[in-house]
Amino acid sequence: MNSPSEPSSHAKIPRRLPPEGAQVLREVFNKGVTHPKKLQREALLKKIHALGLTWYTDEKMKSWFIHNRKKLITPQETMNDTVVNFTASPVDIHKLTIKIPGPKPDSDPVAEPSSAMSIDIPQSGSGTVKHKRRSGKARLTNYPSIKLSAVPQLVVLADTTKKPSMRLIETWASLLKASPDDVERWVKDHKAQGANQVESTAPTVPSGPSEPARTSVQPDESESDEEPLIIGIHSPQMKSENTLISQPPQIPPRDQLLLAIHTRLSSATNDSSSPETVSQFNTLFKPYGAMMERFVQDIETGKLERMGWSFNRKLVQS
Repeated sequence: MNSPSEPSSHAKIPRRLPPEGAQVLREVFNKGVTHPKKLQREALLKKIHALGLTWYTDEKMKSWFIHNRKKLITPQETMNDTVVNFTASPVDIHKLTIKIPGPKPDSDPVAEPSSAMSIDIPQSGSGTVKHKRRSGKARLTNYPSIKLSAVPQLVVLADTTKKPSMRLIETWASLLKASPDDVERWVKDHKAQGANQVESTAPTVPSGPSEPARTSVQPDESESDEEPLIIGIHSPQMKSENTLISQPPQIPPRDQLLLAIHTRLSSATNDSSSPETVSQFNTLFKPYGAMMERFVQDIETGKLERMGWSFNRKLVQS
């Protein structure tokens, strides 16, 4: 028998976020905000509580973002255009299935998703068959031509340019292999979202200095050789939520070169004239030539080998 002090029934707290609450998080996640800061999470939590889901906490929101970031990580394949050989007779060759887990409907995590890849192939027979596998590329849902690995560069470019011109947006789109329309819409949404977050969180901002919100995206490790101009952020493997928030991404040398060229283009005035002589061209090109020479020297000396840049002198001489 229950004592008088004990309640007769307890309200069961839901363990999963309903679809209407998950949609609030999904809209922000699809715009590239996969590592929301504290102020961003507080704003999202207010929207979810306004739907009547007052049981939802900040810790559950962190788990939701961690779980959905893991879904975006494609299997780490280093076999782009690698030929898979096996022996089978023409009669037995009937199935080559590659299973890659995709994102499931919005829900809180229960267990880590599997990133395994399985291939069903015949086991007996004669003959040789060749199949090619290509690794997948994660892209933004609302901007299908923009890769997830390109979002960090877009964040830097958009934040350093107050009102980018259409010519500049077309240059970004060309370098990132994306559609100019998608890049233009992403920049507008990014700036509008930043302004809305500042307005919605202004009354609750503490008096001390606070760190500005910064969008961070898990880099895509499965770029193919057909798109060498796609630039990515290389950072150590992140092990905890605290590491994900506190450590800024490292900017590789070619990203620095891109930003230097971008700064030069955005600061150019309309009355600047094109070089008319070789000496004038050399004067304009000299800063970029020096950066390129340092970049090549760093590759030759092995300083950038840990970032994936290697130099084989025998291949060059042959």
